[in-house]
Amino acid sequence: MTRITVPLPEAVLNQLDEQVRRDATNKAAFCSNLIELILTSEGGKILQEASARKDTPLLATLSDYLSLMANVPTEEIEQLGLDSQRHLDQMLVYLLLVGLKVYKKRLEREELD
Repeated sequence: MTRITVPLPEAVLNQLDEQVRRDATNKAAFCSNLIELILTSEGGKILQEASARKDTPLLATLSDYLSLMANVPTEEIEQLGLDSQRHLDQMLVYLLLVGLKVYKKRLEREELD
């Protein structure tokens, strides 16, 4: 295993320390797991494919996806998920699929008019 040293701004280090405390882990494990998640998970592969399609850096694509999530009403979706016994990710996918179906039907109706 290779060790890397990365200089980080103090504000980032403080946030990292806080997250490590909250997660009851250590900095090395947290950073390693985060990088592994971004590079090797199914979601990471989706990010990499989107990055390649758009010809943008992976971190720019990740930033876009995080910005997208910042505009999603997650508390409301979590509550809907609890009411229907779904986790947040399951409820979000379900709502997206329902929304796409409704949107496509609306487009079809508009074409008929």
